[in-house]
Amino acid sequence: MRNLLHVYIDTAKVGTLIGEDSGEYSFNYEASWPGSKAPIPLSLSLPLQIEPFPPEASKAFFSNLLPEGQVRDHFASKHRVSPDDDFGLLAALGGDCAGALALYPGGPDYVYEANPPSYRPLTSAELKQLLDEAYIMDPSFLGEEERTRLSLAG
Repeated sequence: MRNLLHVYIDTAKVGTLIGEDSGEYSFNYEASWPGSKAPIPLSLSLPLQIEPFPPEASKAFFSNLLPEGQVRDHFASKHRVSPDDDFGLLAALGGDCAGALALYPGGPDYVYEANPPSYRPLTSAELKQLLDEAYIMDPSFLGEEERTRLSLAG
């Protein structure tokens, strides 16, 4: 069975990551991306081309969007995915992975979520708790409306 993750830069669909049951996955650019207004390759190892990239090249790039070590283990446990399952972690965290890319499992008609983020100031007690419990790596104590995010710089 094939699983799909659609790769976006802002609201532009760049390509698709195709996951196989074997755990392998490959990337291919959208046919329209190289001819778009400002096409850019995702990396030097993934130059603009229509042919799909082999799993080795795809994994080398996309696995580096994921956290490592304890943070990876934490998110794998939280999302009930094996820490060794890059594709599963990308599916769970892809909307908030490192860099400018976002990966979503939505179908070809997926509409990018253009909802602006909402912020609220932390109280002194919440800030203290956040700093005291930073090792937990899960700010879920902030409330039901919050979700755990990687929030890495792109």
